[in-house]
Amino acid sequence: MQPDSKSTTPKRPSTRAESKRQTREALLDAAVASIIEVGYNGTSLREVASRAGLSHTGLLHHFPDKPSLLNAVLDDRLYGAANVFPLHSTDGATFIRALIDIAQRDAKNPSNVALLSILGAEATRPSHPAHNYFKQWHAEVRRRLTHAFEDLREQGRYHSTVAPEIAAIHVASMRDGLHVQWLMTPTEIDLVNTIRSQFGLYVTLES
Repeated sequence: MQPDSKSTTPKRPSTRAESKRQTREALLDAAVASIIEVGYNGTSLREVASRAGLSHTGLLHHFPDKPSLLNAVLDDRLYGAANVFPLHSTDGATFIRALIDIAQRDAKNPSNVALLSILGAEATRPSHPAHNYFKQWHAEVRRRLTHAFEDLREQGRYHSTVAPEIAAIHVASMRDGLHVQWLMTPTEIDLVNTIRSQFGLYVTLES
């Protein structure tokens, strides 16, 4: 009997594609580690390549310059969370719970918090390559928080006297400041419960 030419056995992923993905992830991880240690300005492409076990030329095949590597790191660490947590949910309670879940993740692995705190501080300078990126990101966070609070207000679960858009600024600003204090004194501050209790000042999450 001849083998079935229409076999449904799934094909294995391309070895080349998988290798490229793994190399890219290694470069992103190496960039994160370097930025946490010496900041963006102190990070060099050669150092990142060395940390990832690649040559400088090998890195350039994936990222042609330093700003493109930075953008890839930010996309991976900021927007990548939406692949794991329901950050695009239009349900206010679901979105807020996702933020609390992210805090639980960060409490176990503070690298994301450290990275974004360092880059966020550096990016306050208009000349920094991530300046506009962070401006847009902060605006997006405030917009989503505002929507979440408005949704919960319609459900009768928003109990603050301040407008949702002001509450969004309160929460976003508190989280940024809290992250810095937690990184400096992690044994003195409960990251997750602090964030959860602040949301409790504005909304009731349990229906």
